[in-house]
Amino acid sequence: MKMKTINPQVRAMAISGYLDPETGKKMLENGMLCFIEKPCPPKEILARVRDVLDKNQAQAGLRDGLRGTPIESEI
Repeated sequence: MKMKTINPQVRAMAISGYLDPETGKKMLENGMLCFIEKPCPPKEILARVRDVLDKNQAQAGLRDGLRGTPIESEI
């Protein structure tokens, strides 16, 4: 992932209707946090994004920093 060479702290997720298993494996090995296969309900996408944010916030000691944000309120 070229993004990681530019910014090692970047968090990335992929959403696609098709992903070759070998490509998906390489993406995860190179820092992709998760892969969401389409079609996917919006609530699942938001839940995955929330999981990634919560994991990062917990590591930074800021777990509850984004609770109640507009994106969560729209669910």
